[in-house]
Amino acid sequence: MLPDTLDKLDAWWRAANYLAVGQIYLLDNPLLREPLRREHTKPRLLGHWGTTPGLIHEGGELGYSLSHA
Repeated sequence: MLPDTLDKLDAWWRAANYLAVGQIYLLDNPLLREPLRREHTKPRLLGHWGTTPGLIHEGGELGYSLSHA
């Protein structure tokens, strides 16, 4: 895999993980335009971190494979 492609895949993976965590934990201020405060987090979490990183990794690898098939 070329270094440029690897950098793009890594950036996609980090962004996807951030979005997943934001959906699970954040109620407000998802772009962190101000310092994170307790009011920005959900009082009750819906969902869990669980298999999210693995699924995101597989999605990235599958997308790469399909685009280079």
